[in-house]
Amino acid sequence: MSSASPMFEVGAVVLGYFGTVASWRRPAPDQARRWEPQVIVQSCASTDEGAHAPAQSVAISSRAGLLALRAAIDEALKESAQ
Repeated sequence: MSSASPMFEVGAVVLGYFGTVASWRRPAPDQARRWEPQVIVQSCASTDEGAHAPAQSVAISSRAGLLALRAAIDEALKESAQ
């Protein structure tokens, strides 16, 4: 594999709240069997009126985990779609 051949396709979206981002990666087409897709949701540290909230993140690093997350999101949004 040359350095010109990427291992992953990547992207990110802001989740509507300042400092909260979801980033994703998926294997490049020629790497599909070697790597699992991944989503990382992260928020930056903040201090509001003297209360400190540390930076946080959660990573879901498997196809099965991402499908379970999709099912949970579908359930959470079920009523808002009606």
